[in-house]
Amino acid sequence: MPPNKRRVKPADVEHRGRVTIPRDPAATNLGAEPRGEEPTLSEMAKRYERGPVTPPASSRYTPPIKSVRLRPGWHKKVGALILVAGVVIAVLNDVMLLAPSTTVLPGGHSEFYLMLGIAIGGYSTRWFGWFDRAK
Repeated sequence: MPPNKRRVKPADVEHRGRVTIPRDPAATNLGAEPRGEEPTLSEMAKRYERGPVTPPASSRYTPPIKSVRLRPGWHKKVGALILVAGVVIAVLNDVMLLAPSTTVLPGGHSEFYLMLGIAIGGYSTRWFGWFDRAK
């Protein structure tokens, strides 16, 4: 069971750890000009002339991780060749169906060649990177 929290008075300066004391309503502006007065146009222009405030460079900076994996160019070429091979097998199978006297593939027309062409074409999508997971 955790210990009871300590109560601290606003005037108490001798404390340990992180303690939040109630603020004085007059001190809510933290040292800037009083709230009743608005800054002049020249003061506002000076703020914008300084540019955006950026934090100092840190040696512990970690760059963001790329969520998309880029494949090299030769992967797309291999994928295109595999896709063309699958389409050629499926088309040659259908050519043998249209002209029964021609035998282009061993064994003649067969649904196996159609399924093989579709499977080879589907495998080519791996080389294109269409179904890669985002990391």
